[in-house]
Amino acid sequence: MELAHIATRFDFLKEGQVSRLGEFLQLVLEKNKVTNLTAIEDFSEGLIKHIYDCLIPMEHLCFKDKRVFDIGSGAGFPGLVFAIAEPSSEITLCESNGKKVAFMKEAIQKLDIKNAIVLNSRAEEVRMKGSFDIVSGRAVAALNIMLELSAPLLKIGGTFLSMRGREGENEDKAATSVAKKLGLAIGGRFLEELPEEKGTRTITLYKKEKATPEKYPRPYAKMLSKPL
Repeated sequence: MELAHIATRFDFLKEGQVSRLGEFLQLVLEKNKVTNLTAIEDFSEGLIKHIYDCLIPMEHLCFKDKRVFDIGSGAGFPGLVFAIAEPSSEITLCESNGKKVAFMKEAIQKLDIKNAIVLNSRAEEVRMKGSFDIVSGRAVAALNIMLELSAPLLKIGGTFLSMRGREGENEDKAATSVAKKLGLAIGGRFLEELPEEKGTRTITLYKKEKATPEKYPRPYAKMLSKPL
């Protein structure tokens, strides 16, 4: 895949944004030679599995003027892709790995990304309840854990954006009672096939319909030992 394919497929992107996404991916691949950021080493594959993959939800969910919290951002996927593709959004990237945090800060500076900040923290330790329009998570942890981490951070009416693989629909069904307990309900689900048979993606939008009980999120160890 080439950058031109990204521009053609996602026609909401401006020319400058497409080139910056390419520059960002190149930064990731260069840094990956000395710091483990991603298993992907090929630019073309990175365009599909990182850039294309992270742009898909932006066709189904409006990011314009939205406050977004990205859990487990890693090297900046999907958070920095969102920031580049929608400059009016305010993106908070949450990552506990110090080396990945350092890389994201470096990328933000080099690419002059003005609408993104990085928190070196675990999501359950963030004290910003009810602050965000969108919370995103790209296959960071089991869905029940992601729901528990995300729901408290959302405003009423906000959306948890779940980005998962082929089994996403079955995972959603298994987590129905968990979502309800946290004040969430599915507002939409979309399946997409990545180009060149690189996999299936399930995008699920969980709407926050009512307040999440104050006791959530619990400590991460409790989430693991006593899952909802």
